[in-house]
Amino acid sequence: MLLSQNLAALPAGGKFIHGSGNISKNNGTMTITGNNKNHVIAWGGGFNINNGETVNFKGSGKAFLNLDYSNKASKILGTLNGNGNNIYLVNPSGVLIGEGGKVNNVSRFVASTSSLDKALNQFVNAAKQNGDQNAVNFSPVFTRGSLKGNVINMGTINANNIMLVGNEVRNLTSNGTKDVQGKYNNGSGANSLHIIGNKIFLDVEGVQNKKNIRLTGTNDVLGSTPKITVQMAMSTFKTNGHNDWITKDYSIDGSQFGNGSYYVDRIITIGGTGGWNDFANAWNNNTGQTRSINEFKLIGNLNFSGTDFVSVGKPQGAGFNKIFNGNGYTMS
Repeated sequence: MLLSQNLAALPAGGKFIHGSGNISKNNGTMTITGNNKNHVIAWGGGFNINNGETVNFKGSGKAFLNLDYSNKASKILGTLNGNGNNIYLVNPSGVLIGEGGKVNNVSRFVASTSSLDKALNQFVNAAKQNGDQNAVNFSPVFTRGSLKGNVINMGTINANNIMLVGNEVRNLTSNGTKDVQGKYNNGSGANSLHIIGNKIFLDVEGVQNKKNIRLTGTNDVLGSTPKITVQMAMSTFKTNGHNDWITKDYSIDGSQFGNGSYYVDRIITIGGTGGWNDFANAWNNNTGQTRSINEFKLIGNLNFSGTDFVSVGKPQGAGFNKIFNGNGYTMS
């Protein structure tokens, strides 16, 4: 589900409700300065950044929890500069990093549609217990059915650690006549990209450090099954030994993780003749998890003129029985 990219002004109605600091605006730029290690800012008019606008969080090694009370989705269409701070954004109505939107130089970035009150209490309690140390490990908890809003990334998030929590979380979304892929430039640590949702769609090609991905399914209704969809290029699949290496688990509340029921849908994209032949050879030879993939999808026209073409299912017992999605493209 695509959140509207209608114009949105700078964050409005900001008030420090934990810690202290200053918020100033000048010609499309907002500067937020904190006097403590941990800060909570309540935004009565919403946390939004329009195209061409910038929000700068000053200092370094601090934590800022931003609570959006506007009852409308937060829209980051411009630039958020973290300057090495931890930036947390909680909005039950949803969070959109729009096409062209950027989150830059953040140590830990969290966008969540969990409860505002729970996030506030959890953050403040953790800060007090740690003697006002940087709340670097803040991860919002939730209850079953409480994640109503979606988190959509069509822009770029540059952070050492990224956590996204929502009803539906995705980084590939149709914008009119084209698909827009959001990018995650995550760090080298384990699970540096962690996504939690009832529905997850991750295009792996948008992730910088592909080895450090963790996907957690959660069900909004007792007895329902969360769906995790992972899409990657044939070249990436081949590079990783024709196997799905991404960590997957389940959580009911965002605090405890482990085994649980979730459905995984795997999609391999093919954008060139080399990718096709790699796919055909892997299928025919039953390489790795190739025959466990749910769907193979074209993302470009394939012209085999002057190029070898490998047929699929030619050996005995190698008949193709999965989804092949031409996606409107041709093979010639």
